Amino acid sequence: MSGYDPGLGASVGLFSGRFFVSASTANDPLWGTEHVFTDSIHGDFVSWGIRLINDTANDVEYSFDGTNVHGVLLGSEDLMFEGRREAKIFLRSAAGGDAVRVSAW
Repeated sequence: MSGYDPGLGASVGLFSGRFFVSASTANDPLWGTEHVFTDSIHGDFVSWGIRLINDTANDVEYSFDGTNVHGVLLGSEDLMFEGRREAKIFLRSAAGGDAVRVSAW
């Protein structure tokens, strides 16, 4: 879809989809659920951007491949990646059960 606006005021040439999940983290050392970025109209997609919001005070690790730790989302942190091309995300924390909101477009 040419000229699609992913909601950030930027126009892109190809449809990138929209994805949202309110996820619960797995218990470390497990990565838990693979959250594949999926749009109800166009199916699976590779993101143009990702936003992670940690709704707890605990740190949460994230991975884009389910093997390596790509970063740590600190307690109550709101993190946004612009231009991050990923198709899925995995989450985990020391205790497990921490709430994280994930958006991708």
